[in-house]
Amino acid sequence: MTTPARRLIALVVLASMFGGCTGYKRIALGAAPPSPSVVAARMKVGQTVRIELRDATVTQITIDAIEEDALVGEKGERIAYADIVSAERKGVDLSNTLWLTFGIYMLIGIIAMASGGPC
Repeated sequence: MTTPARRLIALVVLASMFGGCTGYKRIALGAAPPSPSVVAARMKVGQTVRIELRDATVTQITIDAIEEDALVGEKGERIAYADIVSAERKGVDLSNTLWLTFGIYMLIGIIAMASGGPC
C-alpha cells in the first residue's frame, strides 16, 4: 500500500474516533407549561436545546441562563416557560456513533485486504 493511501486511512480512522453522531433526545418536562424547578433540574447552561412553542414554531437555542420565568439564549433571546410545549436536548447518539465507527473500520479492513497489504 502506498504512503498516501496509508495516510488517508490513518486520517479516516482518527476522524471516526473523534467524530460522533449527534441527535436530539426529548426532555421530560411534565405538563405544559413546565415549572421553573423542573426546567432547572433537566436543562443546564451551555446545552443546545430545540424547543416547540405554543404557536407551533420550533426554535433552537444554546442556554446562557435559566431564570425564574424564562430560558435565556446566548444571543439574548428569552423563551418564557409558559410558551414551552416540548423540548429536546442535543447530544451524542452513542449507538449510531458506534455503528458508524464499526462500519468505517470494516471498510478500511476490506480495502486493506483487497490491496493485498497486511492488516
